[in-house]
Amino acid sequence: MELKGSELTKNNKDKNFIRIAGEVEADRTSFLDTPYLLDNKVTAYLAKSAVKASMRLNTRAIVADSISGQTILAIAAYRGDNPIYAQIYDEQVMRVMALSFGVFPDFIERRDFDADPIKKAIQRLVDQGKFEVGDLITVLAGHFGCDHGASYIEISTAESMIPRVL
Repeated sequence: MELKGSELTKNNKDKNFIRIAGEVEADRTSFLDTPYLLDNKVTAYLAKSAVKASMRLNTRAIVADSISGQTILAIAAYRGDNPIYAQIYDEQVMRVMALSFGVFPDFIERRDFDADPIKKAIQRLVDQGKFEVGDLITVLAGHFGCDHGASYIEISTAESMIPRVL
């Protein structure tokens, strides 16, 4: 497979983003109690609470989804100890999220809106070895869809959040 000039440049940029993010990750610090202004006050409060709860309960990861990236940025602003596995529905937003502290973004096709994309993402992350099924994880998501921001935090084992096949 031969890459065209613009595709090659795009791949090099993505690799540079990943390299830079990796260098920043090496100097991670714990929770920063800084104000984070977000128009959606519920999402802003839940993001801060998710990071605090993750640290206090010693969870292995935070999993969240976003269209605009605002929820992910709200979580990253507090610089908790856990990796943030961001499920992003826009490729350009995904690239921007790769530059954020502690964020490991994955692109999700919009067709996944019909199913439960967070549960599918948790299964994929377990399959990739990011955490084990018995690990405690934090999920920040919304019952009303990504367009409305986060509306709940769930803390449980990955196994209890993975969709069951009957």
